Amino acid sequence: MENLKFQNIKPGNLDYCQISGKKDIIEVIDLGDQPLCDSLLTLEDIKNKNEKFYPLKLMRSKSLGHGQLSYIPKDDELYHLEYPYRPGITKEVVDHHKEQSDKIIKKNKIEKNSLIVDIGSNDGTLLKEYKKQGMKVVGVEPTNMAKLANAENLETLQMPFNQYAADQIKKKYGKAKLITATNVFAHMSTLRDVILGINELLTDDGLFVFENHYIIDILKLNQYDSIYHEHIRSYSLTSLEYLFNLYNMKIIDAEIVERYNGTIQVT
Repeated sequence: MENLKFQNIKPGNLDYCQISGKKDIIEVIDLGDQPLCDSLLTLEDIKNKNEKFYPLKLMRSKSLGHGQLSYIPKDDELYHLEYPYRPGITKEVVDHHKEQSDKIIKKNKIEKNSLIVDIGSNDGTLLKEYKKQGMKVVGVEPTNMAKLANAENLETLQMPFNQYAADQIKKKYGKAKLITATNVFAHMSTLRDVILGINELLTDDGLFVFENHYIIDILKLNQYDSIYHEHIRSYSLTSLEYLFNLYNMKIIDAEIVERYNGTIQVT
């Protein structure tokens, strides 16, 4: 898999398809230079005009159909320690996590005491639902939201998810029956490292279930508000099949769930 290192991208301009490596991307829409969406300014920042702006242009792969940004900010600027988004304070999000955790457990016959790991677990809202159903849970979250989760006895590693994080979890808890990622699998620039970590951490019959914005609905419904710097990629099913085949992983289920007016959930 050495030839897939290009899937780990550095901050700056991205002029090739992050999934295939081909230079076959075309422009969909240019939204000009925009600030980051989840960085709140202080009064001093506003007075001193400290807000940073970055190019925001959605591109599309001609061969795989997915969308991706043309410019990638630094991960630690996107997901800084004081990252403000918290799912646990929004009833609709809490209800969605409860409904989806129930469904995933029943559909995949996941037994109690199985280890479930949530990537980008934030304040532990999803982990809490799995824990209620008798599962062992571990979260991985790089921002200070991890502290909120740990304060509620939801074991959370405060770090980005990669092979190192996977190894730390495996040593302490063993391998995971289920790994989840809710609107984060398209956000991380180090795509290769993330998938290798997932592969390392899953049991032989383990499942990776994630959901993200779907490029078909973004284009069909003109969802311009889903285009921002955290959303590095907007997958098509074709691009996901291509991606996972590279790592000897197989998609066994995919469906559209009613969130954000159309989100693809993939197993």
